[in-house]
Amino acid sequence: MKCLVTGGAGYIGSHTVLQLLLSGYHVFAVDNFDNSSETAINRVKELAGELANNLSFCKVCRFNRFLIKNNQEKLCF
Repeated sequence: MKCLVTGGAGYIGSHTVLQLLLSGYHVFAVDNFDNSSETAINRVKELAGELANNLSFCKVCRFNRFLIKNNQEKLCF
C-alpha cells in the first residue's frame, strides 16, 4: 500500500513516516523545510533499516511551482 505524507520532515510527520514504513507501507513524503530539516528524514531512514527503501522524499517549494515541476529530479532524493 502507498501513502503520501505532507510535512514528512517535521516532528509529527517524521514519526508518522517511520510508523508507516514499519507497518509495511511505501511512503512518499514531501516537505519544504520551513520548520524542519533533512536530518529528520536521514534519521527515519536509519531507524527504518532496510524498510527505508520504501521511502521516497521530495523537497518542495511553496513559492515556485514551475521550478519543482521542471526540475523534479534535482529536488527529489
